[in-house]
Amino acid sequence: DPEKHSVIAIHTGTDQGTQNAGTWPAEYFAEVIRHVVQAGGHKVVLIGETYERDLGAKLESQPASRSLVDLTSRLSFREAAAVIGQSHLLMSNGVLPQYIARALGIDVVELEENRKPLPPSQVISAIDKRLVHR
Repeated sequence: DPEKHSVIAIHTGTDQGTQNAGTWPAEYFAEVIRHVVQAGGHKVVLIGETYERDLGAKLESQPASRSLVDLTSRLSFREAAAVIGQSHLLMSNGVLPQYIARALGIDVVELEENRKPLPPSQVISAIDKRLVHR
């Protein structure tokens, strides 16, 4: 429920559309999810393509998964856009999800800079700054 909790949507894929092509490592996602859940009781929703299903399953097995909803490969394009629109923040490498979020006025935290993956600590800092101003 977006009224009770901050909802963070995480698009786990990339624009390349192939498995493991520029994908952030599972342990990076797990570290960020653990932080946002422990720091403020935020809810996390994973969205992505069929080839990202294994990553979603790995993340669901983590201790912070009680606040995680894995919707990878379960949504149509419109449904994914609706999830992004109900979120307070989107974490993504993909340009299309970022474009949708920005068009809907949703804050975006990118997972790479100049095609290089950002460390989880930098992403966590960006998330914390954006959620404080919400």
